[in-house]
Amino acid sequence: MCRYCGTVRAPLESTSDEAEAIAELHRAIAEADSDSVRARILKHGPIPTDQDVLIDSGIRTAQLLDPERYTDDTPAAAIARIQAISMKLRLLSDGSGSAKRAADELEQRIERYRHDAKRESRAGVRAVIILVLLAIAIAFGVKQLFQ
Repeated sequence: MCRYCGTVRAPLESTSDEAEAIAELHRAIAEADSDSVRARILKHGPIPTDQDVLIDSGIRTAQLLDPERYTDDTPAAAIARIQAISMKLRLLSDGSGSAKRAADELEQRIERYRHDAKRESRAGVRAVIILVLLAIAIAFGVKQLFQ
């Protein structure tokens, strides 16, 4: 696997090849020095065909939905990858079992991330509004002192 962009250099012919590629993919993500590199690796990384490796890949990718550690492009690329993994899990499942359960859990994780991100955004907006109002109050107070 290319550690710069995440593309697979050789065909993945077995479950162990897929598992090794996913492990290497996530090592490259952990070692990436920037958000854009992580996102590029996530975008171009292989999507396994084996159900167990697919679930493992989804779980590993879901760990990147951490707003305290990752921002901007990494979570967006992780969400896109999790959605692709979830879709593939649903196609592999018969409507029940571990593949469906994993797809449901991954989709719930995306929703929790989006909910938390919205809450943080609203808190940030509130903080800015409070700071602006405080600055206006101070400016008004200073103006009153010099009149």
